[in-house]
Amino acid sequence: MIFVENLIKWLKFPRKNEDKVVYGLEESSLLELTGDNPLNPTMSLSCQTVLHSGQKKIEILGPMMEQEIIIAVEDYWKRC
Repeated sequence: MIFVENLIKWLKFPRKNEDKVVYGLEESSLLELTGDNPLNPTMSLSCQTVLHSGQKKIEILGPMMEQEIIIAVEDYWKRC
């Protein structure tokens, strides 16, 4: 999440100079899929909590395409 938050600071969207984040899966859903795997240390914080704590207005859209993301995440973690 820290990487995403820092990336947002550098990305400017041309429409009204607003920043946006579009995400596919809630952190709590990712935790359910990965469990306590040490390769995925979760923060148990929503992106809304983190991003709304900053000084910039950031529009947050999601989750989007959640079922597709779940399939991709499950496939990835089977290979880890």
